[in-house]
Amino acid sequence: MNIKLIIVLLLCCFLLSCDDLGIGNNKNLQDAEIYKGKEGVAIEIIDNALPSNVFENENFELLVRATNKGPISTSVKLSVATEKPYLTFITGSYFQQREVQLEGKEPFQQIDDFEVEVFNIKGGQIDPLSETHTGLVIVSACYDYISKTFSDVCIDTDPHNLRPIVKTCSQSILSLTEGQGGPLVITSIEPRMLLQGDYIKPQFKIYLENQGPGSVTTYGNTNKMCSNQEKDIEDYNTLDISDLKLNVAGYTENLWSCVPEMIRLRSKQDYVICSLKENVQGIPKDRDPFLTPLKIELKYGYALTQTREVVIEKVLSH
Repeated sequence: MNIKLIIVLLLCCFLLSCDDLGIGNNKNLQDAEIYKGKEGVAIEIIDNALPSNVFENENFELLVRATNKGPISTSVKLSVATEKPYLTFITGSYFQQREVQLEGKEPFQQIDDFEVEVFNIKGGQIDPLSETHTGLVIVSACYDYISKTFSDVCIDTDPHNLRPIVKTCSQSILSLTEGQGGPLVITSIEPRMLLQGDYIKPQFKIYLENQGPGSVTTYGNTNKMCSNQEKDIEDYNTLDISDLKLNVAGYTENLWSCVPEMIRLRSKQDYVICSLKENVQGIPKDRDPFLTPLKIELKYGYALTQTREVVIEKVLSH
């Protein structure tokens, strides 16, 4: 056989084996690169377009910019509520909601996508005995988002150092400082290798923190969170691990059990412990320790709020 052909075939086999391990996969590398940072969607009230003082019955504009700073394309619910009866939309209502679609960043598209929405408001009537009243405008944004982390983790098949081997790696806490492309951040992962007969069963203690300016909400609940419906305490600070994959032959995303199943953040922080299910065979403990990719995905909703004050002045008759 031609020696060049043999070399090409060997190279192809090597690349395919790397892809199986998630090492040579360009898509994985690109995802790991864009799923960084700690920002999702940001909202901004454009203050230079908002008057600080208006007269009774005077119309004015409220401009709100929504910007997607992360990698997930999402639908953002924007809502504006005014303080009745002192500020009202020109339609006569005190609440309006809009929906904007924002694209996420991609490996070759790093520009933040944004939309500017204009809300038309007017000053209402103030108390006859008052010359001014400070009215409040509340702007909220709600959206669903996904954060992903990609890390190499050591599967230490000799966690107690009982075998006379030279380890290529050993289990240690993974400290994650760059974020995963959204305000909800996995700050660290503590691997544990549990002995079970002739096998090692990996377990991961995953620490989470909301490092953004808003509140974590339940995924798929954005319509309620940015509406004038009454909210429940269960709507806030709840999420779950939507996907966990350890790149070991025969392992899939459905082999893990996490406790608690539904995570509730306390003081913006919490942790969850994910283990192989009872009926899943572990990794033979006579295998040498090895590094392998670990991927964790979080799905959650997020809610932001900003407020502004507008002083309403009485129109004085002459």
